[in-house]
Amino acid sequence: RELERRGAELGDLQRALLDLAEAHLHTPLPGYTHLQRAQPITLAHWAHAHVEALERDAHRLALAKGSALRCPLGGAALAGSSVAVDRRRIARDLGFLGAMENALDAAGSRDFVLDALYACLATGLTLSRLAEDVVLYTTSEFSYFRLDDAFCSGSSIMPQKKNPDAFELLRARAGALLGLCAGFAATLKALPSGYNKDLQEDKAAVFGAMDQLSLLLRAAARGVRSIRVDEERCAAAARDPALLATELADALARRGVPFRDAHRAVGELVKRAEALGVGLDQLPRNAARAVVPDLAEEDLAALSLASALRRRSALGGTAPEQVALALASARARLERAEALHSDPEDELPVGVRLRGARMAEVGALCELVNYWAQRGRTMRREPDEVAFSLRDFVVAEDDQGALIGCGALRLTNGGLAEICSVAVHPDCTRRGVGRAIVRALQRTAREIGVSTLFLSTDAPGFFVTLGFAPAPRDLIPKQAWEHPVLTEPRKAETVMLWRPDGAPSPQTVQREA
Repeated sequence: RELERRGAELGDLQRALLDLAEAHLHTPLPGYTHLQRAQPITLAHWAHAHVEALERDAHRLALAKGSALRCPLGGAALAGSSVAVDRRRIARDLGFLGAMENALDAAGSRDFVLDALYACLATGLTLSRLAEDVVLYTTSEFSYFRLDDAFCSGSSIMPQKKNPDAFELLRARAGALLGLCAGFAATLKALPSGYNKDLQEDKAAVFGAMDQLSLLLRAAARGVRSIRVDEERCAAAARDPALLATELADALARRGVPFRDAHRAVGELVKRAEALGVGLDQLPRNAARAVVPDLAEEDLAALSLASALRRRSALGGTAPEQVALALASARARLERAEALHSDPEDELPVGVRLRGARMAEVGALCELVNYWAQRGRTMRREPDEVAFSLRDFVVAEDDQGALIGCGALRLTNGGLAEICSVAVHPDCTRRGVGRAIVRALQRTAREIGVSTLFLSTDAPGFFVTLGFAPAPRDLIPKQAWEHPVLTEPRKAETVMLWRPDGAPSPQTVQREA
């Protein structure tokens, strides 16, 4: 439960950063490497970087919870129990995924505690990097951010000081989490098999880490919400012509100049500009052409902040349009994860748990989906494509942790989303696993504001029981079916629609699409 609470607190910090990013989608900011100005980015790009790092931390917290869901009860001291108890049923009744298979291992193992401690430590390290950025950006030398007085303190001697205490303490407390993790790992080193009194030290470590991380996450979320951005100062710093040197080198490379030569030439242009005391964009044309004789005006047009930001439009880039898509995707994943975590237990088949997919399961997901693809029931999926869209997947696992089902929710355009790749292990059909997966995807769609779900199937009767309605094939816009692997439905398949607020009408879907 504490891991789940930390996950919820982490999600609140992600929302605070997403709010900040969405409010400053077009605010330019210098990007740094080695704490030296490197290339222009946007404040939204900076905030989104921390959102992505925190999402990986959330995944580690979830994995730590999974490693703690094997029940030791019934294993006795080390040799097992002489009483005929059904340990698997006990584990299931207590909410575990399964029972630990070896009583000696159950008594003496605390690796699940280490998993939790490392997840806390990794999250603390992410927070420390965020805190360091904020501390730097509030200094007079940067002056990009201002913090609310509640997160700062003055000086007992210097009356002008406003010190960012809250973020300095965030930065420092990551060290405490490191100490707890390393200290307990040292406690476990070289312990003999079986229970030893040393293991009682796990309580101090894990309780301390959970309390520390809770404080850090809650303080960070409130601190981020207190940030006030000096947009003029950010823009002025981002207009530093030196930040555009890479853009000029890229412009030369686009004309066919080998990048090695373009890099060397622009480096020489920067030196000459510095010697003359002017910006790169103000370097006299004759001085520039002495280095690059065929330098064209179109090359010099690259020395534009707006152009530099706009050009970085590939996945992961800082172009505002690309960042807006990334922010929307991150927010949708966050809402989807929270919707999954709130699934009512009584809707799941006994011994079945739903969760997000893991990278290590790409092969198993492909095997499961393609089993049914070979029988004409769904579309084939390839490993690289599944890995790329892994965040779309929900998986079902049994009480032994085996993957027994999956399904994916693919967001398209116009408020539409597709349910695809629903598959259940052939030994687990007719147990309600597929129904539970589809219902989870429906709940996710409702939570993130999807207006209409669509799918194509050769088993429409099953989906009718889940509230879907048949619809004409051409009701869904052609572009909504576009997908790297999945294609338009085969002629024998029925298109089905579902709306969170009731059965969709053709007019409604056409208007929204």
